[in-house]
Amino acid sequence: MSEPVYGWVLRSSILPGPEVPLAELIHPRVEPELVFVMAEDLAGPGVTAGDVLDATAEIVGGIEVIDSRYEAFSFTLPDVIADNTSAARVAVGTDGVEPRAVDLTTLGCVFEVDGRITGTATGAALLDDPAGCVAMLANHLGRHGQRLEAGWVVPAGAPTDARPLGPGTVATARYSHLGSVTVTAA
Repeated sequence: MSEPVYGWVLRSSILPGPEVPLAELIHPRVEPELVFVMAEDLAGPGVTAGDVLDATAEIVGGIEVIDSRYEAFSFTLPDVIADNTSAARVAVGTDGVEPRAVDLTTLGCVFEVDGRITGTATGAALLDDPAGCVAMLANHLGRHGQRLEAGWVVPAGAPTDARPLGPGTVATARYSHLGSVTVTAA
């Protein structure tokens, strides 16, 4: 992959608590995310994974709620871009680590839906390095006169597959060093 496909995390899409209001969504799915909380603005060209770590306040666990307008998430690349990459909501954890406190490539994630493990991965599942994913995004944005801004939450990508979120579903992402994040469909 030479360019990232990305969507925007709007302030209004950050969940204030664990409840996901299903009435606001079409056919949602959930997936774990490693989330970078930016301390400084960052734009390419030339941004490295190390630069990302230097510009990051902390890294926390999260769960992204994706939701597509397209039936069965069947779409073309232009469709997914027009659909804000299916980005709908995000739950951001409260237990974070300083960017260089752990090896992000070996940071573990166990994803459970309704008490059943549906996926496990390490940070290396994100193009070998989650910070490298954020660097790719910063470089892409810089080529278009944009940047990542201080205070933004930047999900690096999902290390496991997304799972359906139906009425009453409870999804939990358990991270080594980052605690757990849980969402419940309401």
